[in-house]
Amino acid sequence: MPAGSQVVSAKLTISLDSWNPGSGNITGFYLKNTWDPTSNRLGWLHRDATNDWAGPGASSAGVDTVADKSFQVPALRPVGAQTVTITLDPAVVQSWIDTPAYQSGVHVGQQCSW
Repeated sequence: MPAGSQVVSAKLTISLDSWNPGSGNITGFYLKNTWDPTSNRLGWLHRDATNDWAGPGASSAGVDTVADKSFQVPALRPVGAQTVTITLDPAVVQSWIDTPAYQSGVHVGQQCSW
């Protein structure tokens, strides 16, 4: 997006698989720290070639993720592959546009109760 763009709304569309009728709640978080998708080290512990996430899986609230900001993935049906669309917080997405060096992204995790 060009510098100076104003975010009015933002959506994320993802494809997921679910066969379990009670698969739990899925919560998404907005990443705060920069990360490098081309890094050979990128993963559960590392966010780029030289830096680690503050918590495994970018799990440190307020450090790895934007404090007090999250979203819920709509309930999944037990039918296998499906696509869901999630409305994102326009202010968070705007911050990604306003600061291009500030890598944008979301982190989605599942909270299960079995």
